[in-house]
Amino acid sequence: MGESAEEVRKRNMAATWEDSCKYLYPPKNTNTASDFAGKKMAWLPVPGDDGFAKVEILKQEGDDCQINLVETNEKRSVNINDCQPMNPPKFEMCTDMSLLSYLNEGGILHNLKTRYVSNIIYTYSGLFCVAVNPYKRFPIYTDIVINNYRGKKRTELHPTCLLLLTTPTLT
Repeated sequence: MGESAEEVRKRNMAATWEDSCKYLYPPKNTNTASDFAGKKMAWLPVPGDDGFAKVEILKQEGDDCQINLVETNEKRSVNINDCQPMNPPKFEMCTDMSLLSYLNEGGILHNLKTRYVSNIIYTYSGLFCVAVNPYKRFPIYTDIVINNYRGKKRTELHPTCLLLLTTPTLT
């Protein structure tokens, strides 16, 4: 005895929502405050594709500081004004970038990049929904996802353009 059409439809809808969630909800933050504690971390503009390098400020005297480029372990002397403060680990893959402790170019680009690499392409920046185009299709534009977002407030679910489409307009 096989499944009824309704049972198959419900099973497919559940799988679709489950499959869609990995494109809507960031994974649990595994960065800990201990990775950050006691260190003065910053972003340093660098030429190349990434635009910014993660650095640890080792020593500062006036405007001059000694830094360590985390990825290459290279030590440099730079002007402190060239560095942009890094947000604490609790803001990794932040859903709303207006909540970042340090709202700077390095922090914003890092947040967008980490979300993009994790296939989470929608992010808020205050009142705006920011999308980074992945140039591929994700299973987030399905009826089940649209129905889950329909009538919800912006604070109830993670960012997506669907929330803009399914929220009733003010009259």
